[in-house]
Amino acid sequence: MEHVIYGRVLTLYQLEQKSKAKKALREATDFLPLVAKKLIKSRY
Repeated sequence: MEHVIYGRVLTLYQLEQKSKAKKALREATDFLPLVAKKLIKSRY
């Protein structure tokens, strides 16, 4: 499920719908905050 939620953010950003992407990112991080932390982590 997380790949769909964060994939939507990426898709909107690539379509240059940055305000929608920002809103979608905020919703994604509210819903799945641990995934966001993993994505920005520099090392696993």
